[in-house]
Order: sequence, then structure tokens, then C-alpha cells
Amino acid sequence: MAIQAKRSGSEPSHLQLLARLSLEVLDDCAARLQTLYIETDEALKTAPPAPAHSEAAAAPCLKPDAAR
Repeated sequence: MAIQAKRSGSEPSHLQLLARLSLEVLDDCAARLQTLYIETDEALKTAPPAPAHSEAAAAPCLKPDAAR
């Protein structure tokens, strides 16, 4: 016969503890993602604009040869 541990009605079950821990982890991840989003957004706002692509800036081997 298996022995079952008795627990009081106020003691949370393993599943309740796991659910609470999962929610805490998800909340932490959401907070970190929000912080990363804000930092990235601020960095993009303060970064100098990227140079526009032009054929003059292309590598010489990619330029059309006018002599052909």
C-alpha cells in the first residue's frame, strides 16, 4: 500500500507552484524585452542615418564597364 503525504488545505500544490513560477519567469522575460525594445528604439533615434546606396559607392568590380 502506497503512503500518501497529508497536506493541509492551505498548502499550494506542486502544479500551483509551477504555474506561479512560470508566470514570474514570463513576467521577467516580458520586462527584459520591453527594456531591450526601449534601448534599441533610443539607439536608433540617436544613431546617424545610414548612407544611401548608390552605384558610385559600389565596388569597382560591380560597376558596368563602359569600354565594352
